[in-house]
Amino acid sequence: MWDTISTNVNLILHINSSKVFDKCSKSDEKISFLLNQSLFYDKLCIFLLDASNMSNSDTVNFIHDYEILSKHYAEIISSAGEDLTRDGLIDTPMRAAKAFGYLTRGYHQDLATVANNAVFDSDNPELVLVQNIEFYSLCEHHLLPFYGVAHVGYLPDGKVLGLSKVARIIDMYARRLQIQENLTKQVASAIEELTGCRGVAVIMDACHMCMMMRGVGKQQSTTRTTSMLGEFTTNHDARREFLDAVPRRMPAFG
Repeated sequence: MWDTISTNVNLILHINSSKVFDKCSKSDEKISFLLNQSLFYDKLCIFLLDASNMSNSDTVNFIHDYEILSKHYAEIISSAGEDLTRDGLIDTPMRAAKAFGYLTRGYHQDLATVANNAVFDSDNPELVLVQNIEFYSLCEHHLLPFYGVAHVGYLPDGKVLGLSKVARIIDMYARRLQIQENLTKQVASAIEELTGCRGVAVIMDACHMCMMMRGVGKQQSTTRTTSMLGEFTTNHDARREFLDAVPRRMPAFG
């Protein structure tokens, strides 16, 4: 049965299908549900499920086939009742496919390449804080944007990271299908891994379109997530120094 499914779901052949089925139980009810829907719905959902499952990895062999994606975007637009031949929509499927590729380009990146050896010796043991780093990501539940600012602090232990690399690391993980909680932890873990620091603290404040433009429709809502590692979990003075330095949360539109 799974050989037949693999044959039918042609899109997966372009994006490393084995990883999807290796990561999912063959009796998984969610997979069964997806595979009983229309062929396009199957393709797109399993494609996104594969990406979501791999969002915790540093390196993913992820290949964008824009021609295939554009055809399926055309199906989505057509299913909404639109006329794909009208001027404003003629090139939209391909534009959307390329935009999706850009918004998920983090799957093409790995931590070592992003850091690019920008870890330097330093005898400064005090808090390094990089704050107000804007980021943009896609919610893995609705494929709607969430965006905000990140504040990253760490306590060096002989090594410091190039400041721009902090922002690049955030971008690498943000440009994947994400939830904010995981994104925050991934950034903290990456800084710890690269620098061997004594502690890392990350705060992210974000607005979620899935909560603002649909569903409950709360326009002023923001979400704050934190990740504390190392000395920030035991040294209350260090934790307080970081928290006091981080700006207050602001309304989504203030």
